[in-house]
Amino acid sequence: MGGEIWVGGCCNNRIGLLPGKKTPMLTPNWEEPHHVYEEVRPGTFHLQTLKGTDVPQALHCDKLRRYYVQNTQGK
Repeated sequence: MGGEIWVGGCCNNRIGLLPGKKTPMLTPNWEEPHHVYEEVRPGTFHLQTLKGTDVPQALHCDKLRRYYVQNTQGK
C-alpha cells in the first residue's frame, strides 16, 4: 500500500473541499510539496512542509500524490 509514497520522499497533498461548498473554477487541486517523515500504519503518513512545519493530521495515500523533483545537476 502507499504506491509511490514513502518515508523520506516528497508528495503533494490534495486540497480538501467542504461538503456543499463551491470553489472557484481555477483554484488549485493540490497544495505545495510536503516531506513524508513517518508512516503511521500502511498507507497513512505524517507530513511536514518543506520549511519544517508539521501537518496536524495523518493523511492516507489516496489523498497524496508523488512530487517529482527534476535533477538539474549534471547538465
